[in-house]
Amino acid sequence: MNVTKEVPEEYNAVMFADKIAYTISDVNDAIRYGYVNRDNLPRFVLDLGDIQDQRTYRVIGALIDESRRKGE
Repeated sequence: MNVTKEVPEEYNAVMFADKIAYTISDVNDAIRYGYVNRDNLPRFVLDLGDIQDQRTYRVIGALIDESRRKGE
């Protein structure tokens, strides 16, 4: 995902939040509807947590940490 420099920073924050929320929701749906067995998920997905809130907060936290390190 590329940050768009020509728009307000809020736009990029909302764009990332939206993509994170949809991705985490898709993982949860895939597990819930039996398309993916939890045991077959990659380790990094399992490390994000067991429920949607945990996964979402950890991904957003990682994005914030990376942004701080890069000064963006």
